[in-house]
Amino acid sequence: MNQNGLSENDVLSILNTARSKDTSYEKVLSAMCTRPHPVAVKAHMQFIESNLGDFGLFPGTKEL
Repeated sequence: MNQNGLSENDVLSILNTARSKDTSYEKVLSAMCTRPHPVAVKAHMQFIESNLGDFGLFPGTKEL
Protein backbone atom coordinates (compact mmCIF):
# COMPACT_ATOMS: atom_id res chain seq x y z
CA MET A 1 0.00 0.00 0.00
CA ASN A 2 1.25 3.45 -0.85
CA GLN A 3 2.18 5.16 2.42
CA ASN A 4 3.17 8.41 0.69
CA GLY A 5 -0.05 9.13 -1.20
CA LEU A 6 -2.14 12.27 -1.25
CA SER A 7 -4.03 13.45 1.78
CA GLU A 8 -7.80 13.00 1.93
CA ASN A 9 -8.26 16.75 1.39
CA ASP A 10 -6.03 16.65 -1.70
CA VAL A 11 -7.94 13.71 -3.18
CA LEU A 12 -11.31 15.36 -2.52
CA SER A 13 -10.04 18.63 -3.99
CA ILE A 14 -8.99 16.87 -7.20
CA LEU A 15 -12.37 15.11 -7.40
CA ASN A 16 -14.27 18.36 -6.75
CA THR A 17 -12.32 20.14 -9.48
CA ALA A 18 -13.12 17.37 -11.96
CA ARG A 19 -16.79 17.32 -10.93
CA SER A 20 -17.08 21.09 -11.34
CA LYS A 21 -16.42 20.63 -15.06
CA ASP A 22 -19.50 18.39 -15.46
CA THR A 23 -22.84 19.74 -16.63
CA SER A 24 -25.42 19.89 -13.85
CA TYR A 25 -28.71 18.06 -14.29
CA GLU A 26 -30.55 21.37 -14.04
CA LYS A 27 -29.04 22.36 -17.43
CA VAL A 28 -29.93 19.13 -19.27
CA LEU A 29 -33.20 19.47 -21.17
CA SER A 30 -33.58 15.88 -22.35
CA ALA A 31 -31.51 12.93 -21.30
CA MET A 32 -31.70 9.52 -19.70
CA CYS A 33 -29.40 10.83 -16.99
CA THR A 34 -31.22 12.27 -14.02
CA ARG A 35 -30.38 13.01 -10.41
CA PRO A 36 -30.81 9.73 -8.52
CA HIS A 37 -33.75 9.40 -6.16
CA PRO A 38 -32.68 9.81 -2.50
CA VAL A 39 -33.80 6.24 -1.68
CA ALA A 40 -31.68 4.92 -4.56
CA VAL A 41 -28.65 6.73 -3.15
CA LYS A 42 -29.23 5.18 0.29
CA ALA A 43 -29.66 1.72 -1.25
CA HIS A 44 -26.48 2.12 -3.27
CA MET A 45 -24.51 3.18 -0.20
CA GLN A 46 -25.85 0.21 1.76
CA PHE A 47 -24.45 -2.21 -0.84
CA ILE A 48 -21.40 -0.28 -2.10
CA GLU A 49 -19.01 -2.89 -0.68
CA SER A 50 -20.88 -5.86 -2.16
CA ASN A 51 -19.15 -7.51 -5.10
CA LEU A 52 -21.38 -9.65 -7.26
CA GLY A 53 -18.25 -10.86 -9.06
CA ASP A 54 -18.00 -13.19 -6.05
CA PHE A 55 -21.67 -13.76 -5.30
CA GLY A 56 -20.83 -16.72 -3.05
CA LEU A 57 -19.79 -14.19 -0.43
CA PHE A 58 -22.87 -12.00 -0.96
CA PRO A 59 -25.88 -14.31 -1.32
CA GLY A 60 -28.30 -11.68 -0.02
CA THR A 61 -27.16 -9.18 -2.59
CA LYS A 62 -27.42 -11.82 -5.30
CA GLU A 63 -31.03 -12.51 -4.29
CA LEU A 64 -31.90 -8.88 -4.96
